[in-house]
Amino acid sequence: KEVELVRRLGVAFKTGVRVGRDIDLEELMNQDYAAIFIATGAGVPRLPEIPGSDLDGVEIALTFLEKVKLGKRRSIDGIVWVVGGGNVAVDAARTALRLGARSAKIMYRRTRKEMPAFPEEVEEALREGVEIEFLTQPIEIIGENGSVKKVRCIRMRLGEPGPDGRRKPIPIEGSEFEVEADHVIFAIGEQPESEWIKEKYGIELTNRKSIKVDSRFKTSREGVFAGGDVVRGPSDYAIAVADGIKAAIEIDKYLKAQAH
Repeated sequence: KEVELVRRLGVAFKTGVRVGRDIDLEELMNQDYAAIFIATGAGVPRLPEIPGSDLDGVEIALTFLEKVKLGKRRSIDGIVWVVGGGNVAVDAARTALRLGARSAKIMYRRTRKEMPAFPEEVEEALREGVEIEFLTQPIEIIGENGSVKKVRCIRMRLGEPGPDGRRKPIPIEGSEFEVEADHVIFAIGEQPESEWIKEKYGIELTNRKSIKVDSRFKTSREGVFAGGDVVRGPSDYAIAVADGIKAAIEIDKYLKAQAH
Protein backbone atom coordinates (compact mmCIF):
# COMPACT_ATOMS: atom_id res chain seq x y z
CA LYS A 1 0.00 0.00 0.00
CA GLU A 2 2.73 2.46 0.98
CA VAL A 3 4.85 1.37 -1.99
CA GLU A 4 1.97 2.11 -4.36
CA LEU A 5 1.49 5.52 -2.78
CA VAL A 6 5.16 6.36 -3.33
CA ARG A 7 5.02 4.96 -6.85
CA ARG A 8 2.12 7.28 -7.69
CA LEU A 9 4.26 10.20 -6.59
CA GLY A 10 6.59 9.38 -9.47
CA VAL A 11 9.22 7.24 -7.76
CA ALA A 12 10.62 4.46 -9.97
CA PHE A 13 11.48 1.09 -8.37
CA LYS A 14 14.21 -1.18 -9.76
CA THR A 15 13.90 -4.56 -8.05
CA GLY A 16 16.27 -7.50 -8.27
CA VAL A 17 19.14 -5.12 -8.92
CA ARG A 18 22.32 -5.05 -6.85
CA VAL A 19 24.53 -1.99 -7.12
CA GLY A 20 28.11 -3.05 -7.68
CA ARG A 21 27.01 -6.28 -9.35
CA ASP A 22 24.13 -5.58 -11.75
CA ILE A 23 24.70 -1.87 -12.13
CA ASP A 24 27.64 0.36 -11.33
CA LEU A 25 27.51 3.39 -9.06
CA GLU A 26 29.53 5.29 -11.65
CA GLU A 27 26.94 4.34 -14.24
CA LEU A 28 24.19 5.81 -12.08
CA MET A 29 26.15 9.02 -11.66
CA ASN A 30 26.54 9.22 -15.43
CA GLN A 31 22.81 8.74 -16.03
CA ASP A 32 22.05 12.31 -14.99
CA TYR A 33 21.32 11.35 -11.39
CA ALA A 34 22.47 14.42 -9.48
CA ALA A 35 22.56 12.64 -6.12
CA ILE A 36 22.58 9.11 -4.71
CA PHE A 37 21.38 8.05 -1.25
CA ILE A 38 22.73 4.76 0.17
CA ALA A 39 20.42 3.11 2.71
CA THR A 40 21.37 -0.56 2.49
CA GLY A 41 21.10 -1.22 6.22
CA ALA A 42 23.22 -3.48 8.39
CA GLY A 43 22.18 -7.02 7.58
CA VAL A 44 25.48 -8.89 7.51
CA PRO A 45 25.80 -11.16 10.58
CA ARG A 46 29.00 -10.80 12.55
CA LEU A 47 31.29 -13.69 13.46
CA PRO A 48 34.12 -13.23 15.96
CA GLU A 49 37.64 -13.56 14.63
CA ILE A 50 38.59 -16.49 16.84
CA PRO A 51 40.10 -19.88 15.97
CA GLY A 52 37.54 -22.55 15.14
CA SER A 53 34.74 -20.25 13.99
CA ASP A 54 34.64 -22.18 10.69
CA LEU A 55 33.97 -25.58 12.29
CA ASP A 56 30.82 -27.60 11.61
CA GLY A 57 28.36 -26.78 14.36
CA VAL A 58 29.11 -23.05 14.37
CA GLU A 59 26.10 -21.05 13.21
CA ILE A 60 24.70 -17.54 12.96
CA ALA A 61 21.61 -17.03 15.12
CA LEU A 62 19.54 -15.20 12.50
CA THR A 63 20.26 -17.92 9.92
CA PHE A 64 19.40 -20.64 12.45
CA LEU A 65 16.10 -18.96 13.38
CA GLU A 66 15.18 -18.35 9.75
CA LYS A 67 15.73 -22.03 8.88
CA VAL A 68 13.52 -23.04 11.80
CA LYS A 69 10.79 -20.62 10.73
CA LEU A 70 10.85 -21.95 7.16
CA GLY A 71 10.73 -25.55 8.35
CA LYS A 72 14.23 -26.30 7.07
CA ARG A 73 15.56 -27.01 10.56
CA ARG A 74 13.48 -29.25 12.78
CA SER A 75 15.92 -30.55 15.38
CA ILE A 76 19.18 -29.89 17.17
CA ASP A 77 20.95 -32.19 19.59
CA GLY A 78 23.57 -32.07 22.30
CA ILE A 79 24.89 -29.05 24.16
CA VAL A 80 24.13 -25.71 22.53
CA TRP A 81 25.94 -22.49 23.44
CA VAL A 82 24.54 -19.19 22.23
CA VAL A 83 26.93 -16.24 22.35
CA GLY A 84 25.32 -12.83 22.83
CA GLY A 85 23.01 -10.91 25.13
CA GLY A 86 20.22 -9.55 22.95
CA ASN A 87 16.75 -10.76 22.09
CA VAL A 88 18.07 -12.79 19.15
CA ALA A 89 20.40 -14.70 21.48
CA VAL A 90 17.53 -15.43 23.86
CA ASP A 91 15.27 -16.52 20.98
CA ALA A 92 17.96 -18.84 19.63
CA ALA A 93 18.52 -20.49 23.01
CA ARG A 94 14.81 -21.02 23.64
CA THR A 95 14.33 -22.38 20.12
CA ALA A 96 17.23 -24.79 20.55
CA LEU A 97 15.60 -26.25 23.67
CA ARG A 98 12.29 -26.66 21.87
CA LEU A 99 14.04 -28.47 19.02
CA GLY A 100 15.48 -31.07 21.37
CA ALA A 101 18.84 -29.75 22.58
CA ARG A 102 20.09 -31.50 25.72
CA SER A 103 20.91 -28.06 27.11
CA ALA A 104 20.91 -24.49 25.81
CA LYS A 105 23.22 -21.99 27.46
CA ILE A 106 23.81 -18.32 26.76
CA MET A 107 27.33 -16.93 27.06
CA TYR A 108 27.42 -13.16 27.66
CA ARG A 109 30.47 -11.01 28.34
CA ARG A 110 28.69 -8.56 30.65
CA THR A 111 26.26 -8.98 33.57
CA ARG A 112 22.50 -9.45 33.45
CA LYS A 113 22.02 -5.75 34.18
CA GLU A 114 23.76 -4.89 30.90
CA MET A 115 21.87 -7.41 28.76
CA PRO A 116 20.05 -5.60 25.93
CA ALA A 117 17.44 -8.37 25.76
CA PHE A 118 14.01 -7.55 27.16
CA PRO A 119 13.91 -8.56 30.88
CA GLU A 120 10.64 -10.47 30.42
CA GLU A 121 12.20 -12.49 27.57
CA VAL A 122 15.16 -13.38 29.79
CA GLU A 123 12.83 -14.42 32.62
CA GLU A 124 10.80 -16.67 30.32
CA ALA A 125 13.98 -18.23 28.93
CA LEU A 126 15.23 -19.03 32.43
CA ARG A 127 11.88 -20.58 33.34
CA GLU A 128 12.08 -22.77 30.24
CA GLY A 129 15.48 -24.08 31.29
CA VAL A 130 17.93 -21.84 29.44
CA GLU A 131 21.11 -21.23 31.46
CA ILE A 132 23.19 -18.05 31.29
CA GLU A 133 26.93 -17.75 31.86
CA PHE A 134 27.67 -14.09 32.57
CA LEU A 135 31.01 -12.26 32.34
CA THR A 136 32.30 -14.89 29.93
CA GLN A 137 33.66 -14.63 26.40
CA PRO A 138 34.74 -17.32 23.92
CA ILE A 139 38.34 -17.11 22.73
CA GLU A 140 38.55 -20.36 20.74
CA ILE A 141 36.27 -23.09 19.46
CA ILE A 142 37.95 -26.46 19.74
CA GLY A 143 37.06 -29.10 17.20
CA GLU A 144 37.36 -32.83 16.68
CA ASN A 145 37.11 -34.32 13.18
CA GLY A 146 35.99 -30.94 11.87
CA SER A 147 33.11 -30.48 14.31
CA VAL A 148 32.65 -28.47 17.49
CA LYS A 149 33.79 -30.27 20.64
CA LYS A 150 34.58 -27.58 23.21
CA VAL A 151 34.68 -23.82 23.67
CA ARG A 152 37.67 -22.19 25.32
CA CYS A 153 36.52 -19.16 27.31
CA ILE A 154 37.87 -16.39 29.48
CA ARG A 155 36.27 -14.64 32.43
CA MET A 156 35.61 -10.92 32.17
CA ARG A 157 35.26 -8.00 34.55
CA LEU A 158 33.54 -4.70 33.88
CA GLY A 159 35.65 -1.58 33.59
CA GLU A 160 34.68 2.05 33.19
CA PRO A 161 31.78 3.09 30.94
CA GLY A 162 32.63 3.64 27.27
CA PRO A 163 31.33 6.32 24.89
CA ASP A 164 28.00 4.47 24.67
CA GLY A 165 27.57 4.56 28.46
CA ARG A 166 28.01 0.80 28.86
CA ARG A 167 30.79 -0.57 31.04
CA LYS A 168 33.55 -2.12 28.98
CA PRO A 169 34.24 -5.85 29.54
CA ILE A 170 37.90 -6.57 30.28
CA PRO A 171 39.45 -10.08 30.14
CA ILE A 172 40.82 -11.42 33.43
CA GLU A 173 44.30 -12.76 32.81
CA GLY A 174 44.74 -16.43 33.69
CA SER A 175 41.01 -17.14 33.97
CA GLU A 176 40.71 -19.30 30.85
CA PHE A 177 38.58 -22.45 31.02
CA GLU A 178 36.83 -24.88 28.66
CA VAL A 179 33.24 -26.05 28.32
CA GLU A 180 31.75 -28.96 26.38
CA ALA A 181 29.78 -28.03 23.27
CA ASP A 182 28.16 -29.58 20.22
CA HIS A 183 26.86 -26.38 18.67
CA VAL A 184 27.87 -22.72 19.01
CA ILE A 185 25.38 -20.13 17.78
CA PHE A 186 26.58 -16.55 17.51
CA ALA A 187 24.15 -13.68 18.09
CA ILE A 188 26.58 -10.78 18.38
CA GLY A 189 24.86 -8.38 16.01
CA GLU A 190 25.05 -7.35 12.40
CA GLN A 191 27.14 -4.93 10.41
CA PRO A 192 26.75 -3.11 7.08
CA GLU A 193 27.78 -4.81 3.86
CA SER A 194 30.04 -1.90 2.98
CA GLU A 195 33.45 -3.20 1.94
CA TRP A 196 32.45 -3.11 -1.74
CA ILE A 197 31.60 0.59 -1.33
CA LYS A 198 35.08 1.37 -0.08
CA GLU A 199 37.02 -0.90 -2.43
CA LYS A 200 35.14 -0.07 -5.62
CA TYR A 201 34.10 3.53 -5.13
CA GLY A 202 36.49 4.94 -2.53
CA ILE A 203 33.77 5.98 -0.09
CA GLU A 204 35.26 6.38 3.37
CA LEU A 205 34.18 4.00 6.14
CA THR A 206 34.46 4.16 9.92
CA ASN A 207 36.36 1.56 11.95
CA ARG A 208 32.98 -0.17 12.47
CA LYS A 209 32.65 -0.65 8.69
CA SER A 210 29.77 1.80 8.50
CA ILE A 211 29.73 4.62 5.95
CA LYS A 212 31.24 7.84 7.27
CA VAL A 213 29.03 10.91 6.76
CA ASP A 214 28.99 14.50 7.94
CA SER A 215 26.11 16.28 9.68
CA ARG A 216 24.37 16.66 6.30
CA PHE A 217 24.56 12.92 5.51
CA LYS A 218 27.19 13.55 2.83
CA THR A 219 29.82 10.85 2.25
CA SER A 220 33.39 11.43 1.13
CA ARG A 221 32.17 11.09 -2.48
CA GLU A 222 30.60 14.15 -4.10
CA GLY A 223 26.87 13.72 -4.67
CA VAL A 224 26.62 10.53 -2.61
CA PHE A 225 24.69 10.56 0.67
CA ALA A 226 23.96 7.79 3.19
CA GLY A 227 21.81 7.21 6.26
CA GLY A 228 20.15 4.66 8.51
CA ASP A 229 21.84 1.49 9.73
CA VAL A 230 24.53 1.58 7.01
CA VAL A 231 25.79 4.68 8.84
CA ARG A 232 24.79 4.04 12.46
CA GLY A 233 25.02 0.28 12.63
CA PRO A 234 22.01 -1.77 13.82
CA SER A 235 19.50 0.66 15.30
CA ASP A 236 15.79 1.36 15.63
CA TYR A 237 13.42 1.50 12.67
CA ALA A 238 12.22 4.96 13.71
CA ILE A 239 15.77 6.33 13.67
CA ALA A 240 16.36 4.97 10.17
CA VAL A 241 13.12 6.55 8.94
CA ALA A 242 14.10 9.86 10.54
CA ASP A 243 17.47 9.68 8.78
CA GLY A 244 15.69 9.25 5.47
CA ILE A 245 13.56 12.35 6.04
CA LYS A 246 16.50 14.47 7.19
CA ALA A 247 18.70 13.24 4.34
CA ALA A 248 15.98 14.11 1.80
CA ILE A 249 15.97 17.68 3.10
CA GLU A 250 19.76 17.88 2.84
CA ILE A 251 19.75 16.40 -0.67
CA ASP A 252 17.15 18.96 -1.71
CA LYS A 253 19.40 21.74 -0.40
CA TYR A 254 22.35 20.23 -2.25
CA LEU A 255 20.45 20.03 -5.55
CA LYS A 256 19.25 23.62 -5.26
CA ALA A 257 22.81 24.78 -4.59
CA GLN A 258 24.04 22.81 -7.62
CA ALA A 259 21.44 24.52 -9.82
CA HIS A 260 22.83 27.99 -9.07
